[in-house]
Amino acid sequence: MIRQRCFLLFTIGFILIPFFLKREILAEWKLDLNPPKTSVSITCGSSRVINQNQPAECTESSFTLQLTCSDDVEIGSKCDNAYYFFEHQSNNPENSCTLRINSLSPKGSYDGQSNPFTFQTTIQNNQNFYRICAGSSDLAGNIGMIEAPVYLVNPGSFFKLKDASLDKKGSINLTPPLTILPFDNQDNFERYLIIGEAGVVSANGLIDINFPPNNEFLLSNKNWRISSYNKNVIFGRKFMDYAKSRKMTHDINSIAEIKKEMINIITTDELVVDSNLKNFSPAVLIVRKKRGEGFGKIVFRSQSGSKETDQEGIFFYADEIEFNEEITRATGIFFANRVTFNSSREGFKIVGNLISNSEVSIQKRTDDYKKPSFFLVFDAKQYLKLLPLISFSNYDWFQIY
Repeated sequence: MIRQRCFLLFTIGFILIPFFLKREILAEWKLDLNPPKTSVSITCGSSRVINQNQPAECTESSFTLQLTCSDDVEIGSKCDNAYYFFEHQSNNPENSCTLRINSLSPKGSYDGQSNPFTFQTTIQNNQNFYRICAGSSDLAGNIGMIEAPVYLVNPGSFFKLKDASLDKKGSINLTPPLTILPFDNQDNFERYLIIGEAGVVSANGLIDINFPPNNEFLLSNKNWRISSYNKNVIFGRKFMDYAKSRKMTHDINSIAEIKKEMINIITTDELVVDSNLKNFSPAVLIVRKKRGEGFGKIVFRSQSGSKETDQEGIFFYADEIEFNEEITRATGIFFANRVTFNSSREGFKIVGNLISNSEVSIQKRTDDYKKPSFFLVFDAKQYLKLLPLISFSNYDWFQIY
């Protein structure tokens, strides 16, 4: 009887061993076909949760990234690690996440108890553009990535032009907001760097504009561009030699002595302009240093608390042109080696043209970052008035028989 029972137990045990082995094999096989799934949520600041499926903005100093890993396998380990990696440029037209082993940052460790497994970390928001891909892995080494990246934009300063071309010193690197508001009634809602009659955008560096899919910000409706381009512009002594050799010049001691239809030269290290000079239009004003052959500085100050300096039809030439902090709008043509203005409070606008031999610093607006920090409206009428003073005619005579 005892032998029969032992034989029966041995037989049952022998049958159960393959059964459990089969269960283990099936579990491993199921893990291979069903890697863990990851979802992403982002909290900007203290309360706002960003939807994973929509690009979003975050202007706070940091954001919280939360990865949730879930696995529907009933037997075996679930989520062992959570991974993520960032890209800071919108250079993936496929709009998909691919596994990049070298870029993955393993975060967290599965405790063997919870499913789903959640990992949370705080990221310093010190970039303008984030393209976030995330995934998870199990103990068997299976890695599952989310199909599409999560886009987070920290908008920086941006600018717009109207009816113009752009030749910029340095690079063009912009991260516009997802929603753009017009600067004023001469601007519009178009997501273009140049609106209206647009020309070519060129720079002697790179042209790089970051935006998520379906939120394009293009150079213009033509999208003409030239990168790594150097343009020769007449500055310094060459401009003075041109003026004296080709035109009639007039030396003055104060801006009250400016003459119309004349190239006026004033000798001073710094010239303060706190009045509107458009009544002297058309005219050219060159500020020359007291010593040497260099050029001086022009400082535009507000008049009676006005935020505008109206110099329509006046061509200013100096080594440096500075608009004080109170001025937010200027009319005229401003030509200098270096130009500075304050664009952080209400933005800064020029109607006419701006030519600077150095890169112009444009600050992000604090009143409304969705509006351009700088807006330039090219005014061809001012150039037409000044054409006899800033150009020369070349005639070719021939006899008609």
